[in-house]
Amino acid sequence: MAENINTNITANADFSGLISQIHKAVSQLTLLQQKLGSSNVALTQQINATNNAFSDILRKSNQFNTHFVSLASDTEKFGKALDQGKLKLKDYYQHWQSYHRQAGGMIRDLAKQQVALQNAIVQPMGRNAQGQMMFDVHVPTGINELANKTKLARMEMSILNKVMSDGANQLINWGKNTQWAGRQLTVGLTVPMAAFGAAASKAFREADQELTRLTKVYGGLAPTATAELQKVREETVKTAKELSAAYGVSFKDTIGLAADIAATGKQGDELLGSLKETTRLSVLGEVDRQEAMKATLAIQNAFKENTDQLANSINFLNAVENQTSTTLQDLVEAIPKAGPVIKGLGGSVKDLALMMVAMKEGGIDAAQGANALKSAMGSLINPTKVAVAQFSSFGINLKQIVESNAGNITATILELQKAMDKLNPLQKQQAIETLFGKY
Repeated sequence: MAENINTNITANADFSGLISQIHKAVSQLTLLQQKLGSSNVALTQQINATNNAFSDILRKSNQFNTHFVSLASDTEKFGKALDQGKLKLKDYYQHWQSYHRQAGGMIRDLAKQQVALQNAIVQPMGRNAQGQMMFDVHVPTGINELANKTKLARMEMSILNKVMSDGANQLINWGKNTQWAGRQLTVGLTVPMAAFGAAASKAFREADQELTRLTKVYGGLAPTATAELQKVREETVKTAKELSAAYGVSFKDTIGLAADIAATGKQGDELLGSLKETTRLSVLGEVDRQEAMKATLAIQNAFKENTDQLANSINFLNAVENQTSTTLQDLVEAIPKAGPVIKGLGGSVKDLALMMVAMKEGGIDAAQGANALKSAMGSLINPTKVAVAQFSSFGINLKQIVESNAGNITATILELQKAMDKLNPLQKQQAIETLFGKY
């Protein structure tokens, strides 16, 4: 038969000491907390005092200006730019993309900020000196997203709609600007390019016509090999390009000038040299190309100068123009007329220039001076019997002066001048009129 056994255990303990220790510990912790709080206040006060002292030192140095600046967060910057419509098209797209991919992104942060502002407490502070009301706005440091879920959703949709609406407007404006730029490119680029192409085509055809004329007249009546004609075309084009770049002359006109020179019988290097020097003479003297060509051909033919000598002669003529009242136009006009006579008497381009300067200083223009030189030189080397007798009566042997200075026209004139300086003015004029004529 089973038997039931009941056991009762009674334990007595005294926890009063432990409770007392716990109370002491709590009081010590409270005291520590109070001390830490007072320490934080003191530390804050000390930091503020240090900052104020530092600010006072900077201001008293008179080397710094103090300004109060409010720093804006990225969210505030985004909200301000969105409200003022200062975002770019790519910014609208990036914020829309981040809203869907990054759990709301900047749009959600701005929505939270706006809801917090809606929950702010506005405290009236009275009126200022201007009579305007002043308020203190107390904005919560955080919001309960669960309690403000509806507000947050509504604000997010509002901000997202504005992002999409402004972004769409930016996209439309971009399309309009692109269309406008296309029209501007058509009018400002395509039309000028077409006009330039037409002008270039016309210039090419005209230059090719001059090149064709060059090949027709090159070499005179004798047949010229095709290879030689092709070579002279290429060299003439190269020279014309160089002259166009150096002197700014027309490419077509330079080719035409080469054809004109070739028609006179010039070939090869002589043709190219004449082309260069004629162009240089035309540019330096600001004379017509055809007139300059006549002068260079006269120098080459009358004075028998090669290309290098021709270049030196043109340099001399340019120096004469720069240092006297005689212009290159005067010299270019005189050289074809009087050049052969001066050369026949042993003179050079320099002698001709010397005489033309003397004529110009005497008030005689280039055409009259050149004709006078031709006539006077003829009368001097072949004087009439009357002139010889007249000079003999004055004690001057005219034939001896001419013969002793044969080949040096300048020396002949200077010796004649020296002999006539012994005469009185009347005798001098009588001798000159008998030898050279009334004019």
